[in-house]
Amino acid sequence: MRSPRDEDVLAEALRDAHERISLLEAQLAPRQAGETSARALLGKLIKRRQRVQQRGVQVWEGAQRAALRMFVLAVGCVALSTGAMALDATLGGVSIVVTLGVLALEGGR
Repeated sequence: MRSPRDEDVLAEALRDAHERISLLEAQLAPRQAGETSARALLGKLIKRRQRVQQRGVQVWEGAQRAALRMFVLAVGCVALSTGAMALDATLGGVSIVVTLGVLALEGGR
């Protein structure tokens, strides 16, 4: 048979346990909210990447875009120099110097 004192001790222990559970749940709530938010963001990023891949559009990095820009500029400079050289030798020499300067400036960028 239990005494009233044992029941009071058990009731106190039960209240303490409920308080600790409430405290732990309150501490866990922000973490769960952050995890939910992170999962939603990850899902959006995955869907966006899949859409881009499905459309066949390549995602180019900055270095790849710069290399393509430099290649296009070099081809244009060669065409310009060739045309200037066909018109006049002096004009061709000036165009070569100018295009090399443009390529050097673009390469330093």
